[in-house]
This record gives sequence, C-alpha cells and structure tokens, in this order.
Amino acid sequence: MPNKTQIVINQFAINNIVNVPCDSVFSNLLIQSCTIKRPYDSSEGIKKTNEYGEVVMIHTDSQRYTIGTDVSTRVENISQRGKTGFGIEIQGGEVRATYRFFFCPEIDIQNNDIALIGTREYQVLLVSEFYDADSIHHKEVLLRNISNL
Repeated sequence: MPNKTQIVINQFAINNIVNVPCDSVFSNLLIQSCTIKRPYDSSEGIKKTNEYGEVVMIHTDSQRYTIGTDVSTRVENISQRGKTGFGIEIQGGEVRATYRFFFCPEIDIQNNDIALIGTREYQVLLVSEFYDADSIHHKEVLLRNISNL
C-alpha cells in the first residue's frame, strides 16, 4: 500500500511512493555494519581544520545521539579520473567525498550524520535515493573520513 509522498526533482512530485523493505538480493551485498549518530545541534561543536585547510565541525559524543546500531551497509572507496573523491559544494566551500556507502531505503540517514565503522568515523556529505519502477530501491551516501581530524 502507498504510505508516503516524495518530492523528487524541482516542482515535480511522484505521489504515493511505495515504501518497501530492502530487496533480499541487494541486502546480501551489504556485508558490513555501521552505527549512525546524529548531532543534536549542527551549529554547536568544536571547530577544527583538516589537512586541506577546511574548517570542519567536530561534535563530542555528549552532543550526539544514536540513530541505529549494526546497520547493514557496503563501503566503497571512490575516485574520479585521477582525483581522489568527488568535489561537493557545501557550506560555501568544496569538500572531497572519498567514500560511498550503500544502505537499504528504510534507513534514516541525513547530511552531517556520523557513520562509525570500528574506530573510523565518516561525515555524511550527500544522501541520494535511487528508484526502481515504483519504489525506492536503495540509498547511496557520499562521505569523508573524519577520524584523523
């Protein structure tokens, strides 16, 4: 049964998108697991500078709350024809996304969330939903490693 409406591009709306559970073939490809944390307030935190001179916001564990644990995912290192990662314009500057995570469509993940795999932390830069004929098939998330900041 249709259970939600999703705005897709500009002013075009696809009404009554069916929210289906993750496809079993696709979920078998998600061989890793992560924890997703969200900052309480994205404007509060500690400002640091990374190796590229970008000012980044680091949130302490007391400023985050956990969205999900043991979330199935697949991690892929990305590059763009000789360059490391993709350039994404956020907060008035360009940030290099160097990792792509794949998630099932029902996972709640947003920009600026933190994905933890082991001791590595990744900042979510861009969340994209991919559709099949009548439903959301999966989510692809572009991230960057913030463990070394």
